[in-house]
Amino acid sequence: MNTTRVLAFLLFAGLAQGAAATTIWLKDDAGQVCKNSLSTNPGQVIGLGTVTSAGALTLTISNPSNGTMTPSSGQCLNLPTAPAANPLVITGTVSPQMLSIHMWKEWNARTSTGTMLRKECLDQGVNFSGIIGQVVSNPYTFNFSGGFADGCNMQTQTKITGDGLPIFTRGLVIRQQGRELPLFTGTYYIFNEANRIPEPGSLLLLVAGAASLILVGMHRRRLARQA
Repeated sequence: MNTTRVLAFLLFAGLAQGAAATTIWLKDDAGQVCKNSLSTNPGQVIGLGTVTSAGALTLTISNPSNGTMTPSSGQCLNLPTAPAANPLVITGTVSPQMLSIHMWKEWNARTSTGTMLRKECLDQGVNFSGIIGQVVSNPYTFNFSGGFADGCNMQTQTKITGDGLPIFTRGLVIRQQGRELPLFTGTYYIFNEANRIPEPGSLLLLVAGAASLILVGMHRRRLARQA
């Protein structure tokens, strides 16, 4: 098996492994992933963890105070600080949202006389779409919320949302004991093998690194032929 094929295999294997994990990461109120240049979590994500279909949550916050925050303003700056050598690990039980998802699709289908616009509400199966509940790790309290609007109606074959795509609303409020106002008000994203409608930006993060390796392999192979 040549280098390019090996790298391609690793790309798809990595994507499959990433999809198999039920992963959760924290975002600010604008939907941007909170990162710290010195975080020991993969991708330098500040809050990264897993949640099972039974609702067992483990969330690791690695947020050294001397690191560079991304984004440099907003709610990410309010996340609890926790040094890389001693990250804050949150464990608890939440209620998973297992929801039946539908998505509207329109496409041009070939007919004997040309093309015809087809419209259909597609069943995307049951998705692990969010979590609801409270997890306490003194002095912090984590409150997770989740909402959902389906994209279309299978029985009537009509759109529900404007573009026919499902809308997920996920929220996270972190409170600190002794403080009246919330410490952090943001959101989270959850990704696993059941989520057949992945977040485009998150999927690109997974693909970009491995794709670059494939290009490097192809370039080296071309140079070897020319030598």
